Amino acid sequence: METPNFLGGNIRLLQMRERDLPAICECRNTGGVRERFMDAEEVTEESTRQWFEKCIEEGDCLWVICPRDTENIVGMVSLYGIDVAESMAQFGRLMVLPEFQRFGYAREALATVMGWAKYSGLDHLMLEVRNDNRPAILLYESTGWETEVIEEEVRVMSRSL
Repeated sequence: METPNFLGGNIRLLQMRERDLPAICECRNTGGVRERFMDAEEVTEESTRQWFEKCIEEGDCLWVICPRDTENIVGMVSLYGIDVAESMAQFGRLMVLPEFQRFGYAREALATVMGWAKYSGLDHLMLEVRNDNRPAILLYESTGWETEVIEEEVRVMSRSL
C-alpha cells in the first residue's frame, strides 16, 4: 500500500523516510513516551533502522507527525499488518512528544489514518494498548474503538470503519 502525505488542520503526516530515523529514535526514547510502549526499553538508532527496514519490506505505512507549519517531527503513527484480502490492518505506534501533547495532534493523526484506511478499502482496524496507558485508551474510546480483550498488561481494541 502506498503511503501518502496528508495536510490537516493542525498537523502534517509525512511518509517516514530514513532521514527521519534519528528523530524517531529520540522521540521513542523520551520519558513519557518510552514507558507507553509494550517494550519500554530504550532503542538505538541501529535497532530503529532495522525496525524501519523490516516495516518497509512488509509494506507497512509509517508517518511522521509534524505541526502544520514546521518541519519538526513531534511524533509518528502507523498502519501495519495490512491484509487487503481480509480488509483489515493494525493501527499503532502512535506517539507524540510530551511537550506537544494536549494540542490534538494524536487525535488528528488517528482520524486522518482511519479516514485514509477506509478510503483505501479497509473495513476494520485493530490495536493493542497497555492497560496503564489511560490517555491513549480514553482517546481510542472517544473515537469509537471498542475493547475486545483485556489481558494482564494489554488490551486489544478494534474499530470498524
